[in-house]
Amino acid sequence: AASGSRLALRHDYLVEAGCGSPDSPGRADLSCRWQVDAETGPGGASSWRIGVENNSEDLTVVEVVFPLVRGIRLGRDHADNVLVFPHHAGERIVDPAHTIASDRYRQFWRAGTVRGPDGIYSREINYCGLASMTWMDLYGRAPDGGFFGLYMASHDPSFVLTGVRSESGGPDIPWCGLGFRKHVPVSPGGRWESAPFIIAVHDGDWHWGALQYRGWILNHISLPEVPSDLAMESAMCPRYDFKQNQTVCHRYAEIPEMYEQARAEGITHFFVSGWNRQGFDTDYPEFVPDMELGSSWDLARGCEYVRGHGGFSTFYINVRLFDLESDFFPALGRRWAIRNHDGAMFHETYGPRTFAAICPDCDEWRKWAADTAGWMVKAFGARGIYLDQLGSAGPFPCYEPGHAHSERSHVHHGQYNHGYLKMIREVRDRIRALDPSSFLMIENCGDIYSQYLYANLTWNGALYDEFFNMYKYTFPEFIQVNMVNPRRISDRAERAAWFYKDIARAFVLGSVFWAELGDRFCEEDAHLLAYFRDSLRLRKQAAPYIARGIYQDDMGIAFAAGDGSPSAPAAITASRWILPHG
Repeated sequence: AASGSRLALRHDYLVEAGCGSPDSPGRADLSCRWQVDAETGPGGASSWRIGVENNSEDLTVVEVVFPLVRGIRLGRDHADNVLVFPHHAGERIVDPAHTIASDRYRQFWRAGTVRGPDGIYSREINYCGLASMTWMDLYGRAPDGGFFGLYMASHDPSFVLTGVRSESGGPDIPWCGLGFRKHVPVSPGGRWESAPFIIAVHDGDWHWGALQYRGWILNHISLPEVPSDLAMESAMCPRYDFKQNQTVCHRYAEIPEMYEQARAEGITHFFVSGWNRQGFDTDYPEFVPDMELGSSWDLARGCEYVRGHGGFSTFYINVRLFDLESDFFPALGRRWAIRNHDGAMFHETYGPRTFAAICPDCDEWRKWAADTAGWMVKAFGARGIYLDQLGSAGPFPCYEPGHAHSERSHVHHGQYNHGYLKMIREVRDRIRALDPSSFLMIENCGDIYSQYLYANLTWNGALYDEFFNMYKYTFPEFIQVNMVNPRRISDRAERAAWFYKDIARAFVLGSVFWAELGDRFCEEDAHLLAYFRDSLRLRKQAAPYIARGIYQDDMGIAFAAGDGSPSAPAAITASRWILPHG
């Protein structure tokens, strides 16, 4: 039925014997109602909603994919299309119809493309974690040289687990597809109504979409209150080399010497990782000092030295994994683990160890995280707590009835995000009660998480079109920390080229430099270390402006090409910032 600017559709779906399988119980009897409201006046925005009624006898709807728009190509040539996609801090994918289907993206760890039996290439990442936001924008060049685009977003204040999906018809049929998946339970006799999905045609590039999403979500989240001294920070020194791969590299007694090495470079934020039992990526969540590295007293004395010499420490803990080899896994890990619909756990391997992913909405697990963080602040004098993987690794639905996302006999398997929101607030409240100046950091980002943080360590893996500008322009208030130490690349010239690119990107984004010292600048990299020192000196001079300014990406910058026409040469990296009072 159509009325004015509204289109309403109803679709009834009935299949006997459990969706066509004679071995399945019950029957699928569903009613879906779609409603599209188009804005009147200029522009092409529309609001889409779906309602699902489950009239079946014993089947539960667990996922709703809607809307799914396929066959998109903007302009005459798909090669001119660009997709900004919210993987971590963002990706900018040129010619997505081809790129998404490429071997490079099909081999992408954690966020790779999958080819379905229908021949369609799909890449779906879950929010909030792998996907930092629930919007994307596909845009291309207009004949007049400007841009035109398509914005697609889920404006859902319930923040349930959401799949953000991009598709391609493949190299032979180069179209794009965009869609969303909601992990929501609709029990027999129940119904579910979605929040609006927005599809809008616009005459701009991705910046237009960023402002639309920002305008919506700021009604539902707050902006962080960053302490003034942290806002002025320009760099931090992470040390993952206490113990790795069962090898002791440094002991707690060496912390004063390690800190002085950082302080000599002008860095007073000292990040402690690999300090726990058996070292980095081992025996989580047994976050107790490793005996080979020294005693708890040695660790406390080392951090006391940092505090007494003008610095502060941040401690690493992983709040997602439980080592299967831990003596405590049978008693605790099995009970805390995320369970799929078939009862299976989700396993991940890092180095030689395999872990189970733990449900953030398990009350016991959140208490363990808050207790551990509080103990670090009280016993070791930590000021910061870094929650590893929280915004970086894949979120999963959890069907375990014994966790907090279950009410009576009802399991809401899409409450992953709410579990982490509870954890962040519980950890924050615990450590601030001990030290009001304390703060949180997480690996990578998510908009609903970043509102409670000092900073996000953002990275993707640069071979996959990473584009931190997407997150930074949408939320200039959220501080990013970017890795700028030389990459582990054997070719000297290539290593240097990446180093210069990483420094330039971090500087124009106003990011804090993540600079591992120790062995990351080898003897033949003396010229890179000198460049790093110059860059950090410049970053510190810019700090007062970055702390007060609002990042504008390259909006408002005119690049003069050789023929006098405005163009942005690929060799130029620049950003524009607006200070208070314009």
